[in-house]
Amino acid sequence: MKQNLIKKHGVLARIKMHGALAAGFALAVGYWFFEAFIHIFVLDKFAYKQYVFHMDANELWMRTTFSAMILILFVALDRAMNRQRRTQARVRGERDMLEQITASLGAGMAVLSSDYTIQWINKELLALKGDIVGGKCYATIETQDAICEHCPVREVMEGNRQNARREREITLANGARCWMEIIATPVKDQHGSITAVLELFVPIDARKKAECALEDTARELHALSQQILEAQEKERSRVARELHDALGQQLVAVHLEAGWLKHKFASATGADFEPLMKQILSATEEMQRIGKGLRPPILESCGFPESLSGLVKDFNNTSETKAMLHMAMAADQALTQRCMINLYRIVQESLTNVSRHAQAQSVDISLEIQDQNIILMVRDNGRGMTRGADHPRSGFGILGMKERAHLCGGTLTVSSEPGAGVCVTVCLPMDKCAAHTPQPPQQGDTP
Repeated sequence: MKQNLIKKHGVLARIKMHGALAAGFALAVGYWFFEAFIHIFVLDKFAYKQYVFHMDANELWMRTTFSAMILILFVALDRAMNRQRRTQARVRGERDMLEQITASLGAGMAVLSSDYTIQWINKELLALKGDIVGGKCYATIETQDAICEHCPVREVMEGNRQNARREREITLANGARCWMEIIATPVKDQHGSITAVLELFVPIDARKKAECALEDTARELHALSQQILEAQEKERSRVARELHDALGQQLVAVHLEAGWLKHKFASATGADFEPLMKQILSATEEMQRIGKGLRPPILESCGFPESLSGLVKDFNNTSETKAMLHMAMAADQALTQRCMINLYRIVQESLTNVSRHAQAQSVDISLEIQDQNIILMVRDNGRGMTRGADHPRSGFGILGMKERAHLCGGTLTVSSEPGAGVCVTVCLPMDKCAAHTPQPPQQGDTP
């Protein structure tokens, strides 16, 4: 840059860049002739050539020494000024680069001292909050009278953390409200002591709106899932009643008619009615099995423990895999109808998955209450799950079980390793599943 400037403007540019040196040279020459002027016109010594060009040794030594001192002084001054100019240019370049970097971030930045005073802000924060340099961060940014609760700057200063962040809705200079993610990072000296804190303000209004929309969508989906599952249970109950009331009665009538035909015509015709009677009985049992799967009547008449025991018994009768039930739960523990149905369906779906996919020899089912939570675990010793279509995070059956647990206010997790079986764990809060039985009236209470 220096060479280009000299080449472009020549001597003038060189004199401008070394103005102090030129001034020193001019001053030295001027001093030389000033001495001669003093001797000629003030001291009335008119030997012009002698005092300008032909001086004695002392006069020559004195003028030369003073001129050299002036030149040396101004040479040093010129070098200092050049160093200062280079330093200022480097500082301007670094400042421009810093402004470009902060502008490319698209976020506000501020430097805070240890007493929470704002020492510097970038253009983005200036546009958002105005000129807040010199004010306290909690008063100018948070518009509060004291240090904010969970303040990231305080967490960094007092907790010696590398960074701290939190989300907060702040008021902008134009009065609008905007969500910001505030990130605080310590600025340390060479000894590791915190000298200041760099605070970054990232606008997250768009993300907050997306999160709110996602939460609304999730609530709507959960409400829709609840309605679908409840409608499914009602339809199952209706179909089970239809099977029992209509088809069941017809099968009973057919069985009675076949018995009457056997009694009336078996001896006379020699016809064998036993296969027909057995087929009718088999159809009746199959109808009862289907109806029981749709809506087990024992769930409403006897309660949840007996229903779960009956489900395990039926599984052992129809599957080569042996299931064992361990219940550490009071028999008289009353649960809500929704909780009983959803737990029953989760166990039913888990046993169906074990029978179809697990290739297991045994499956353990445990039900207990721990820390005011209902814990249900279904664990098999089968082949486990691999990273494929049957992974725990995929499959409508597992998603349906998770949704049933969520409807009861709980969670469902599936853990599996290849060759180590699958474990389904359900955790439901007792306060949302326990049925509140009415207390008997005390003496003196009006019924």
